[in-house]
Amino acid sequence: MIDGSATHRGEPLARRVVPATLAAMWIWTGLGYHLLFFAEINPAARLFGAAFLVQGALFAWAALQGGVLGFAAPRNRLRLAFGVFLAVYAAVLYPILGYLAGHVWPSVPVFGVAPCPVVIFTFGLLLIVRDPVPLWLLAIPALWTLIGGQAAFLLSVPQDWMLLLGGVAATAVLIRTAWTTRTMPSRIRPDAAAGRGAFRDDAGLGASGAVTQAAPLAAWLRRRPMRGYIVLAFGVSWGGILLILTATGFDLAPMGPWTTGGVAALMLLGPSLAGLVMTVLVDGRAGLRAMLARLRTWRFGLIWYAVALLTAPLMLLGILGGFGALADPAFAPRFQWWLFAAGLTAGLFEEIGWTGFATPRLLARHHLGRAGLWLGAVWALWHLLVDFRYNAGTMGGAWLLEFAIVYLATLTPYRILMMWVYARTQSLLLAMLMHASFTGWLLVLYLHYVYDLWVDQWRKRS
Repeated sequence: MIDGSATHRGEPLARRVVPATLAAMWIWTGLGYHLLFFAEINPAARLFGAAFLVQGALFAWAALQGGVLGFAAPRNRLRLAFGVFLAVYAAVLYPILGYLAGHVWPSVPVFGVAPCPVVIFTFGLLLIVRDPVPLWLLAIPALWTLIGGQAAFLLSVPQDWMLLLGGVAATAVLIRTAWTTRTMPSRIRPDAAAGRGAFRDDAGLGASGAVTQAAPLAAWLRRRPMRGYIVLAFGVSWGGILLILTATGFDLAPMGPWTTGGVAALMLLGPSLAGLVMTVLVDGRAGLRAMLARLRTWRFGLIWYAVALLTAPLMLLGILGGFGALADPAFAPRFQWWLFAAGLTAGLFEEIGWTGFATPRLLARHHLGRAGLWLGAVWALWHLLVDFRYNAGTMGGAWLLEFAIVYLATLTPYRILMMWVYARTQSLLLAMLMHASFTGWLLVLYLHYVYDLWVDQWRKRS
């Protein structure tokens, strides 16, 4: 047996130094490779760079906390050997294989500069962790495994086969370890936070301390319903859109009808499917009946219908009318009535999740302002990838400003208003109509052309 005290000697320092090193590597790769170099070749590198910066920030937070990752030899020697192999492969074998494949210095991708060996090295270190690795540290490396790993066969980069194969295998091992540990009995599970072999109770277990009979994923989702909803909503929508982007080689040219339809379907499925799945997992049939009852709630004062249906058009018409009268007649409203059907569809599907599942739970735990601000920000960020696909190719760097104005600065306060209306009516139907009014009028008035005009004028003046 392994001496527990011996395996943890020097670990407090490693808990900070190793995540800090990983943070520096991810931040440097995001800035130096993606944003300063690769963005000139592929506009999608701006999104990649942002993702690497976020991952670097997560590792930096883990380093500051000091207790997130416990670096000590895992009991599973095969996992330890796999982790060491990936780390050595990334640091030593990766550039050698690149040189043998025909790359010469300085064009050969090397560890510490190119993103793929950095991700391989990260997986290697995470496998050399005794405590379960938090799932929020795995999301971006796992996504890059699927995105960057395709260079192995799309760009004939043979050394990236290890990113694809090793990254998928490492992700599976780390996720399995995390979920299995959370469903072990409290009598046999060590306290990972203490790091000294102590034992603790597991809040996810019953009074008997028996291993939960539910599947690990389902058990995790039940214990963390809001996290589960966000993971599923983003996973379905973003995962599908990333697959479409990958299949098209991250070509940001205007999409054809089939691609547009696929992206729209994924955006509708994300929150609606997540809302239904989480309702069934957390509340069962009773939850579905309660959601249906709120959908049938329609008897309340006409003032609430007026707030739900007229807020968006009055606001948008006022903005466009003001710009048209004071700035340029080109800003005057343009009506495309047939697009209102798309807004109605968005409201009917998306609010199954945002209002049907998420809103009641947030209002039960937080005051309206905080709950609305939180859900509004998540709702806006959920649109980030689809807005990137639609507008980054034509707007360039101005796309981020467009996203901040059209989504973050608009959707967040509108969600607070939606939650206020729901808190006083308890009507899922009215939330769907309010969402449909906003998205429908946004499309009918074709607001994005207004931002295009503003960008053109700003560029001419500068």
